[in-house]
Amino acid sequence: MRVANLLALASAAFASWLATFVFQCYYQGLPGAPSVHPRDGEPPYPGATNDNLFWFLQISDIHLSLVNDFEVREDLESFCTRTVSTISPALVLVTGDLTHGKFSGGRYSQQFEEEWRVYGEVLAESGVRDRLPLA
Repeated sequence: MRVANLLALASAAFASWLATFVFQCYYQGLPGAPSVHPRDGEPPYPGATNDNLFWFLQISDIHLSLVNDFEVREDLESFCTRTVSTISPALVLVTGDLTHGKFSGGRYSQQFEEEWRVYGEVLAESGVRDRLPLA
């Protein structure tokens, strides 16, 4: 039993030494140690300018509706004109529910062509597609 305890202690001491050595090699720059990252100091990386940044926007769960919350169209128009123009993203991701697709009372779900028409009108009238380089 005593030999097993000594072996366990020796193993723990060796593991501790090895962890310390690896830490020193990687983070304290011992000769021959690799850098923290193989491309340290090379682009791309954030710097003093915005030339290495990729801007995108995500809008989700718009829920354009024929039966309730008629301000959603105005909010979408504002997003497409003001927000997109201000941030000038390369990409806009539209995720989630674009249209509400429910009757008054919210019991049954289906696609309403009119809701999709409103969505298309907002995109066309705002010119948002023309302002996105990846559109």
